[in-house]
Amino acid sequence: MLKARLFDLSVTILGRFPLLWLRSLGHALGIFLWYTRSRMALVTLENIQICFPEFSDSKQRKLARDSVTHTGKTILETTFAWKAQRRTCLESIKSVENENIVSDALNRGKGVIFVIPHLGNWEMINHYLGEHYGLTHMALPFRHAGINNLINSYRARSGTRFVTVSSAGIKAQMRTLRQGGCIGTMPDQEPSVYSGSFTNFFDVRALTSTLACRYVEKTECETIVAICKRTNSGFHIDFAGTGIGAAKDPLLEMNNAISTAIRKAPEQYLWSYKRFRTREAGEPERYQFPQHSVRVAIEHTALKLFLGASRLIRSSLRPTIASLIAGIFRLLHIKAWRVSTLNINACFPLMPPNEQSILAKDSLVELFTTGLEIHPVWFGTNDQFSSLCISVEGLEHMMDGPTLVLTPPLGNREVVMRYVGEHFNSMEYYHPVPSTALDRMIRKQRTRMGISLVEHTNEGLAQIMRQLDRGNVATLCPDQQPRLRGGEFIPFFTMPALTTTVMGSILRELSPQVVFGVGIREMSGIRIHFHPLEYDAELDTTSLLRCINEQLEEIISTHITQYRWADKRLNILPPSMKKLYG
Repeated sequence: MLKARLFDLSVTILGRFPLLWLRSLGHALGIFLWYTRSRMALVTLENIQICFPEFSDSKQRKLARDSVTHTGKTILETTFAWKAQRRTCLESIKSVENENIVSDALNRGKGVIFVIPHLGNWEMINHYLGEHYGLTHMALPFRHAGINNLINSYRARSGTRFVTVSSAGIKAQMRTLRQGGCIGTMPDQEPSVYSGSFTNFFDVRALTSTLACRYVEKTECETIVAICKRTNSGFHIDFAGTGIGAAKDPLLEMNNAISTAIRKAPEQYLWSYKRFRTREAGEPERYQFPQHSVRVAIEHTALKLFLGASRLIRSSLRPTIASLIAGIFRLLHIKAWRVSTLNINACFPLMPPNEQSILAKDSLVELFTTGLEIHPVWFGTNDQFSSLCISVEGLEHMMDGPTLVLTPPLGNREVVMRYVGEHFNSMEYYHPVPSTALDRMIRKQRTRMGISLVEHTNEGLAQIMRQLDRGNVATLCPDQQPRLRGGEFIPFFTMPALTTTVMGSILRELSPQVVFGVGIREMSGIRIHFHPLEYDAELDTTSLLRCINEQLEEIISTHITQYRWADKRLNILPPSMKKLYG
């Protein structure tokens, strides 16, 4: 509530400023964001480098700097669009070009889709299209409910009717089109991860919403690109046809029409949006920026202090201290507690609430105990490690050829990794963690363990294949959610969990030995178990992934409190399902 009130107060105050004052403030904001190397500036520069490879480095940087300053202007101008008198907003639109395209399209009686890219000020164009064409526009909701309600109330003043990105919103827009009316869409935003299709945008593969093209297919409506560019005295609106209806590849035609509009004023486009975040399976990720050196230094110091402190804690005291930390997380409703309870509730809906709560707390205790064990695992001598790792079972399942070791976050995974690294020629299919300091530390420890790392890319998979083909060992985490479009939804404790297809590819192509490697905590120490996976390499990929998840469930169920329920394992769900973590 407080956040919403502060937001409304800020918008109200800024909305009283003249437009030119807001632009000056926005320009200053953009300059600040550029020279402080903000995330906005870094994303902007990378997108421009991707889309304009023919530009020189200096030209790319100049365009990126100009774009960030225009984005700053858009941010401040938006308060004007939301709070200034409607007549004042309409009067700030000084010129309109090619409006005859709209009237001709409406005369055909099939309705019109306004394709509105994030160019210039897209909030201002709502006033014009709402006033003259009774626009029904689709918009993504803001995450904060209170702020979202405020934004909806601001936008309602524009005369444009806004609908949500939902089945109800789609039905509302379809009704409008069938009545010969006008709707708006902003298809230069990425759709949900597993909807849309890949097509070129500035000659780069980009996940693109197919909604507008489906509308055209069903209603034979017209599509028109509408932009609201910034000028010295106000705004200029321009319309352009797209030809989507007659195109062999409507999605590509739509993106080409958008890119043509952007090229008219590339500095006014919102290049700070992560347009190429979702990649096709096996492609390297974009936008992997190093964290600020100060943050890295702070995190590194915090990790060293934690590891140093944990070294001083006797093994008998670790569960007690872990229990105290878990209690604090539960009391303060900290993220790890919230995610654990959501996961457990989703995976075990028939479990009584009090038992779910107990399982969540016990799981956090085990998680923090694992954290307190990291120092002897990473830095301990062989004798210290041997005193922690009391036995190894199932080793015979790794002795007859190439072996894929699946290492889920069950018990102490790092114990398994050290053992495998010290006893086998090993390679890990590794996904970097968000913290630069922690990632560097993990990489350093993997090197000490004798484990080489490869990335989650096609090249990384090829290296894993070669490693196994030579008769060696490869490891990967079987329930780590793939970030790229390289997975299938496979049941995991009744929930559809996005599961990497890399495992199926390896099993089908090489038929290696496969084991689950887990380090289960007992009273006297960690006992390593290598459980063999029983599978038929002739099965299709989906069936193999089902086989893996079913056997993984059985292993987790025998030590259910030691599974890391605090991970966002179900972060991506099928489009028909509501997001689990909000």
